[in-house]
Amino acid sequence: MKRISLLISVILLCVFSDASLLAQHHFPKDSAEWRIWNWSNGGGVYSSGLDTHKIVGDTVLYGKHFKKINRGFFGTESYFREVDSTQKVYFLYDYSDTVSKRLLYDFSAGIGDTVTIQYLHRDTIKWAVVAEGLDSVGSEQRRYIDVKLVGWNYYDRWIEGIGSTRGFFAPTSEPSGWFERSFQMVCFSDIGAGIQYEPLAGTKYNCNTPAHVFSEYEQTLEVEQIEIYPNPFNRDFTIENTTTEPCNYVLTTTSGQTIKQGTLEAREKQMVSVPNLPVGLYLINYQISARVGVLKLVCQY
Repeated sequence: MKRISLLISVILLCVFSDASLLAQHHFPKDSAEWRIWNWSNGGGVYSSGLDTHKIVGDTVLYGKHFKKINRGFFGTESYFREVDSTQKVYFLYDYSDTVSKRLLYDFSAGIGDTVTIQYLHRDTIKWAVVAEGLDSVGSEQRRYIDVKLVGWNYYDRWIEGIGSTRGFFAPTSEPSGWFERSFQMVCFSDIGAGIQYEPLAGTKYNCNTPAHVFSEYEQTLEVEQIEIYPNPFNRDFTIENTTTEPCNYVLTTTSGQTIKQGTLEAREKQMVSVPNLPVGLYLINYQISARVGVLKLVCQY
């Protein structure tokens, strides 16, 4: 009888674990809509536009179930599928794309992990996870991971149930974008879930921004970050707040012991001196308004 009870408990645990995974919304549902601003440089002439991406139905390609997105990567339709058990989102550029596991997002990744993305025009692109935390999406708190393109000073934020704040297809793009094109999401909405998210909240770029506002390239669309350099460091390092809001930070050991803490005003940078710090891995826990995050820091001599 004890064995039967244990078996039932294990089965129930698996069922509720799967339900919990599904509830995290790693991939948006059918009422999702993204508004993506894009700009391109064709021979030194800049042009820009505002694209709307929507889920427009279901289909089966190569024996797998996909959601159709219009406008897609090529401006027609692209196809997406989520594997809840792995927290990964795969996609096809269009109906002729035969790569069965073309990864777009991996929400199972954590700080220190590297996510390898299959790119269309070369073999792979690698993103390193440098921070993670919670962001407010409507009345909900959604997990995000901040990623840095390996070998480039180029960052992106992936939010569960939304995707990239650089733009829906940004994980597959090089720093200059696809064919010299760059992207920035200005608004995400999910009418069915009653959710709206604006990564550029507080600026003139939001869900109600007219398309003509995006007629010129704007430096203000660059993603703002908390940056630490050099990393690894020896004795001291610089922490920089490139955002427009104050930032509180705490330097801790991996076990949570506080070493130093401080506050950065908007656009401020500080040099932090820790001359007697032992060699090893440390964490910078920071908070900007309601957003929290963690950065990994390595001390070496």
